Amino acid sequence: MFFNSETVEDLEFKPLAEGLYTATVVACDYGPTAKGDGAILKVEYSVDGHEQKIIDNFNLENPNPVAVKIGKSQLKNLCEKIGRPQLKQPTDLIGGRVKAKVSHREYNGKIYLNVDKYLPEKTGSATDADQKPHQQKASELTPQKSADDDLPF
Repeated sequence: MFFNSETVEDLEFKPLAEGLYTATVVACDYGPTAKGDGAILKVEYSVDGHEQKIIDNFNLENPNPVAVKIGKSQLKNLCEKIGRPQLKQPTDLIGGRVKAKVSHREYNGKIYLNVDKYLPEKTGSATDADQKPHQQKASELTPQKSADDDLPF
């Protein structure tokens, strides 16, 4: 038998928490949209210290001129932040490092990552605290007096 699905446990997909991440462009693909009426640049990033990847799509050809304007503006922002303002081909982005501010968006009942903003890699803004949900340290907690504190036992 080549494969038995009954012996494999299901994995639960957990997207990256919202936050700021340092990432490297590892793949690019320029091709037609799902409808076939335009073209998108699909950019895949590996995220330092995480197994999950970020995928961002740039709508560069579309019947809707506003979609193209947004896509080109977002790509311009990425290119400037990784220090490659001109691309001879899409794969020129590969190896570029950037900080990506990531949020969540829901579509058809699934959670997807959305890159809200790109920053240069060396901004000093992404720290462990930025990359993980905030957790208070015991030293940050303030003891609260409860009504039971006045009881003699």
